[in-house]
Amino acid sequence: MSFVDHPLLEKPSADIPTLLMSLGEMSVALPTMSVAEIVSGVTIRPVKDGPKWLAGEVRWRERAVPLIDLQYLATEREFDYQDGAPIAVLNSAGGSDHYRFFAIRLQTVPRILRLMAPDLAAVENVTLPGMTMALQIHEQQYWLPDLVEIEQHWIEYVEQLAKR
Repeated sequence: MSFVDHPLLEKPSADIPTLLMSLGEMSVALPTMSVAEIVSGVTIRPVKDGPKWLAGEVRWRERAVPLIDLQYLATEREFDYQDGAPIAVLNSAGGSDHYRFFAIRLQTVPRILRLMAPDLAAVENVTLPGMTMALQIHEQQYWLPDLVEIEQHWIEYVEQLAKR
């Protein structure tokens, strides 16, 4: 599957507005339509006894939003994010009608790039949990997160809590 045919996009396009984001030791690329907002300086409320990939919870537009450490989810390696580092609030991928947003930790403010189909190349035989595919963009490797899988981790965690 190519980036331009990815289900995150409403229709295939040769011109894709994309946010390139640094998550510590890895970088991800997301179509801008999947990002609700980039926010800096939010207070992260820890989640007691939560899984390591759950960095906490943040308040965003008067709602509680789970904060996912995508770097940890994909690699099981911790990264020491700076206090006040930005977060990306992402639109739900449709895994649940109950949860409309979740957030991921970022190392720096993302940069926007309008990608053209010829600029993209899938990296073959490379996989990580929570990622759909790796992309080569202008000689740098970026990961395309699987937002449905990431959201499913959150849903399963909440269901486990309800059973306690």
